[in-house]
Amino acid sequence: MLVGEPHQHLRQPVFFALGGLSNPDDYGDIAGRLSRVFFPDFRLEVCPKRHHFDPPHRIEPERLAELLRAHWARAERESAASAGS
Repeated sequence: MLVGEPHQHLRQPVFFALGGLSNPDDYGDIAGRLSRVFFPDFRLEVCPKRHHFDPPHRIEPERLAELLRAHWARAERESAASAGS
C-alpha cells in the first residue's frame, strides 16, 4: 500500500473514541485523516468529559459498550443489506 492510497482490504467499520479533553484538535485531525485516507466506514465518537488518562472504557464502560453495540448493529444491518442485493 502506498502512503495516501485508500486501504482496499479493510472495509469493516472502524470505531474511534476520542476524549474531548485530550487535545481534540490534534486527535480530531488524526481521526479525520484516518477516515479520509484509510477507512471508508469510520465513526468518531467524542466523549467530552474524558481524557486519555481518564478514558471512556474505564470511566464510562456502560456508555462505551452501548456505543459499540450500536456500531456493530449498524454494521450487521449494512452487511445483510449488501448481501441481499
